[in-house]
Amino acid sequence: MPLDFWRQVRIELDKIKPVFLLAESDSRDMLYAAFDATYAWDATARERFGPATDDAIMPFFVSEGIPMMYNEQQAGDPKRLAFFEKDPIPWRKDPMEALWNAPWSGEMIPVANSRPQAVLTFLRRAEDDEVFAAFNFSPTRHSVTISGGPQSGSYVERFSKMLVAFDGEDPIDLPAWSWRVYERRAR
Repeated sequence: MPLDFWRQVRIELDKIKPVFLLAESDSRDMLYAAFDATYAWDATARERFGPATDDAIMPFFVSEGIPMMYNEQQAGDPKRLAFFEKDPIPWRKDPMEALWNAPWSGEMIPVANSRPQAVLTFLRRAEDDEVFAAFNFSPTRHSVTISGGPQSGSYVERFSKMLVAFDGEDPIDLPAWSWRVYERRAR
């Protein structure tokens, strides 16, 4: 359908009530025309991101916005599904627990680190809950220093369950294509 059609659809729908429109497209023009979000269906996550798959996906679940996942991520199944054919999904436990549920919310607050060209660090805070995340978006191991910032205090690393305290010049060791997600213990 042409973009003018979707623009008009959006205008007419908004007269009735607010709606959320999701386009199956990788065109950013769809966002500007009428849609609230877009996605493209042309590869599995492993085909798109290779060895960086888990690292590329995790930010969607701890950052602001809408986490979009493929069935194979939710089911722990790496195969590409047939699009117009019945293709049952063998559901099994996926080792990536964070994909099951992401209950945190709140604004992303950037946190400075010593390797900003390769590592992203930020904090999210909502009422008494906090999540501090660090992502190494490179094929190289990095030990980054976190200097000051809003993340000071005690956290539990989400997956290892280890207690960690941040109080100044704190190092975080991040293997290639990896992340750390910390949850705030009691304030």
